[in-house]
Amino acid sequence: MFDAKNVDPGTLRFGPNHVSPYIRAAAIDSNLGDINNDGRLDMVVTFSVYAVTSSAPSQVDCFYDLWLWGETLNGEIFVAKDYVNVVLP
Repeated sequence: MFDAKNVDPGTLRFGPNHVSPYIRAAAIDSNLGDINNDGRLDMVVTFSVYAVTSSAPSQVDCFYDLWLWGETLNGEIFVAKDYVNVVLP
C-alpha cells in the first residue's frame, strides 16, 4: 500500500507529459493530514498554476493531461497521471 509519509516532497514534479521531468513544476508546499477521514495520512501538495500551465499547449481554461513524478524517501520512483481541469486566474 502506498504511504504518503514516505514521499520525499523535494522530488515532486507536476506538469504535462510532453515536457521533460526536469523542467516540470516543483512543489511549493506540502503537508500531511488525514484529508478524507480514512485514518491514514494524505499528502496535500501545492504547485504554481503558472508553472504547471506555462508549458502546456494552450493558455486557456481546459483539461490538461498532467503527470506527477516523485520519489519515496528510500529512492523508489513513482508516477501518477490524471486529467485536471485547470482554471487560469
